[in-house]
Amino acid sequence: MKKILTVSLVALALLMSVNAQVPNGPIADKVIYDVRMDQTIAIKDTAEGKTDVFSPV
Repeated sequence: MKKILTVSLVALALLMSVNAQVPNGPIADKVIYDVRMDQTIAIKDTAEGKTDVFSPV
C-alpha cells in the first residue's frame, strides 16, 4: 500500500511539473488521424514531414 501511494505521488508530481512548463496555446479545432498499414511508408512520411507522430503497434 505504501509503495502504491509513493508511486502515485511521484507520478502526480511529474505530471504537474510537465503541465507547468508547457505554455497554453489555442485549442485545436480538429484532429486528423492518418493511418498507414505499411510501416515503411509511415516511417517515410514521418521523415518527410508529412506526419507529426509515428507509433508502431
